[in-house]
Amino acid sequence: MTSLILSLGVLFSFSSLAIAEAPVIYVDTSVQEASSLFPESYKNSRDRFLQFFENKKIGAQLTRFQVPSQIDQDLTVNTAYIPASSAKKKLVILMTGVHGGEAYAANAVMSDFVQNDFSQLKNKDTGFVFIHALNPYGFKYFRRTTENNVDLNRNFPVPATVYSTENSSYKDVRDLLVQEEPLNTLNFRNISLLPRVGITLLTKPKGFLIQATAGGQYQDPKGLFYGGDKPEPQIHFISEYLKKIGTSYSDIFYVDLHTGYGQKGVLHLFGSTNLSEKHKTYTEKVFVSEKIDYGSDKDFYKTSGDSVAFISSLFTDKNVAAMCFEFGTLNSQTTLGSFRSLQTMRFESQGFQFGYKNNEQQKKARKMSVEMFAPQDTQWREAVLSQGKEKLNKSISEFLKL
Repeated sequence: MTSLILSLGVLFSFSSLAIAEAPVIYVDTSVQEASSLFPESYKNSRDRFLQFFENKKIGAQLTRFQVPSQIDQDLTVNTAYIPASSAKKKLVILMTGVHGGEAYAANAVMSDFVQNDFSQLKNKDTGFVFIHALNPYGFKYFRRTTENNVDLNRNFPVPATVYSTENSSYKDVRDLLVQEEPLNTLNFRNISLLPRVGITLLTKPKGFLIQATAGGQYQDPKGLFYGGDKPEPQIHFISEYLKKIGTSYSDIFYVDLHTGYGQKGVLHLFGSTNLSEKHKTYTEKVFVSEKIDYGSDKDFYKTSGDSVAFISSLFTDKNVAAMCFEFGTLNSQTTLGSFRSLQTMRFESQGFQFGYKNNEQQKKARKMSVEMFAPQDTQWREAVLSQGKEKLNKSISEFLKL
């Protein structure tokens, strides 16, 4: 009887959230038509990136790193560096595609910036670095992770001992996250996932589930949010590449572009709790009057091995402003949205690791993933572009003033 009451209570709470008022989406009608900026594929995005920066008038120095693969020999991380034309002082770094499926929106925002705003903001003492698809495998094959199932935003060596980190809560919820059989969304374990998650939410401390999952784990190579047991090859590459360039500059501004978490159609600013006080203070000067979420905040989760903290750690002696831009998709700040996010990643991971019962199950999992990381509706795309433009231009302008 107790379990029945708990299940009914959870179902009621989810149902009540489902009819909550739809979020208000900010749209700037001056933004280009979204469809012209969102890439059609990884190759289309890479070709467009290279075509733009191969223009000799821009003066970009292009670098290409081939990511090792067992199935595809055409997976590359591509970068463009435009040096300061006089004394080097400020360096702006934009990175996309840390999570593969999120690269569609990220590269749309970056394309809009380089085509329309970059030249107006560039000063003689300012350099720019643009990084296309740190996770080309995930971009091309629409997976959040690398070919090795590694979540790159848990894989950066911050601290160096991160790969031995034990997420003690993860084992308590593994049964919710991993099902070692071909995906069938209609079997009992999947149908009962919502009440089982609800019971966990009711019986564990607040924030337990999201920290146990999204916080990252280093023990289960076939599980969700796996951070790996060593740096992925592109982590070595980008580390040495940025250290070499950044050493000549005194002030560094870094943005990592993502989609998924938060209110749909809204840009959220996520800082890292692993920033030094010096870098946190400098970051807040750049993002003046902006709301920044940190892992130490109530109801939020703390990660390890994230890119924001890693970029900061590369330049401890410099002024660094580092931020994650996250464009919300499934309203995952709500209980229902959080469940849908978890369910989507669980289904996709199960299908990848253990196969699918049939083609329909595969199509269903893919459709859910697209809605979570790269929604197709025009309103969402326009909101991403307008808010990305606004925040990038405003924050870079503030950075250049300091």
